[in-house]
Amino acid sequence: MVVTRPIRISPDKEYIDSKVSIVIPVLNGGVRFANLLSKIKSQKRVPNVEVIILDSGSKDDTVHVAKSFGAKVIQIPPHEFNHGSTRQVGVDNATGDLILLTVADAYPVSDYWLYKMVKCMQDNPEISVVSARQMVNKSADLYSRLTIELMYPFLNFNNDCKYFLRDPRTFSDLPFLVKRYVSFVDDVCACYRAKVFEMFSFNPVSNAEDIDIGVRLVKSGHCVGFLYTTGVFHWHSDGPDYFLKRHFNGVISFVSLFDLNIPNFINGVRLKDIALSSELLYRKFELAFRQWEVNSRIQYMDLLNLLSLIKNRSLKYLRCQEKYMVRESALSLQNLLKKLSCNLYKENACKDIVGANYIETLFVNTLWNLFKYIPRDRYFLALTKWDIYDVALKALASMIGDTLGWWFMAQKRMGNHEEADAIFTLLSKGVCYKGP
Repeated sequence: MVVTRPIRISPDKEYIDSKVSIVIPVLNGGVRFANLLSKIKSQKRVPNVEVIILDSGSKDDTVHVAKSFGAKVIQIPPHEFNHGSTRQVGVDNATGDLILLTVADAYPVSDYWLYKMVKCMQDNPEISVVSARQMVNKSADLYSRLTIELMYPFLNFNNDCKYFLRDPRTFSDLPFLVKRYVSFVDDVCACYRAKVFEMFSFNPVSNAEDIDIGVRLVKSGHCVGFLYTTGVFHWHSDGPDYFLKRHFNGVISFVSLFDLNIPNFINGVRLKDIALSSELLYRKFELAFRQWEVNSRIQYMDLLNLLSLIKNRSLKYLRCQEKYMVRESALSLQNLLKKLSCNLYKENACKDIVGANYIETLFVNTLWNLFKYIPRDRYFLALTKWDIYDVALKALASMIGDTLGWWFMAQKRMGNHEEADAIFTLLSKGVCYKGP
């Protein structure tokens, strides 16, 4: 059903004449945004480039920096920002034959990044949009390195390829991972033909506008491409609360776009149940981590010992009266969990864990997969106990976000909108929209 072929790019030419419009949404871009514009300016062999900046209310010098690099700046009121409509404004103002979407905290891997993206489109006229790989460098945190580098093997991307459905009508019958593969578009770095937007536009969606348009393209018989051999450095150095929100919104998008079934464990589960289980698991993790002893150099067996501690059901939760030091990186997650259930500390605060709830199972399995990969990381020998803490805390937040996303979609499908909409407002701000 899925046809996959290697992308062929002919030998280099001196210059490419095609005009390219680069569209970048931004809010308080800071140093990484300035570095991106500098790197775009240094790109070789593609001289005809316009840069369109979509600023949604920056309070720093983002607009000044953009104009100093000759970019066109379009102001988007913060309350009007969403990932679909905002990008469409940039597309509507673009004049290039090709339109490249990227983000303000990305950084091209070389001075020939743009050339390779454009050359791919020139030599493969059947491709409607080609995405490029996200990479991380040594400045990235361990969780970013692991999750980004594991994403492409998970989706079976390991070379430059193009793919389409022999019969687009079969899309709805495909397994989820095949659907995800064949419709893969990533606006962290994606180059579209301008003529695509004569037939399609970004929908006014708050999240996953690239997945949305990718699905529609493939269902219409378009060919999509992926470049594994070039791309941009990109990662989020945010706290665990960001990853909880990101995963919450990601599940909503996947369920909606790929018509996924809601897992059985969600049936009859209340938001209070999820909030309580999440808080108890977080406190269990903190207790397990404080009991975890490692030598100055972490060994693989140390990681297995931490997993055993987390799975140990004989651990008692800390009494609410106890005082203990909490690392700053955990405060944002603690505060977010408390907003989910303000009465948490009055209920079951001192009980032992009862059974293995779904979030714990998912959390331990995720850590297991991450820990298996860590020894392959070239920085493994330099890792500290607190590097592992950061990975585990963000993984825990991500699993809670996934569970809340499934719960939200179950409520929407059952018509229980009031509580679900309140959670969406809490967990979408700062990820899906910029407004108050």
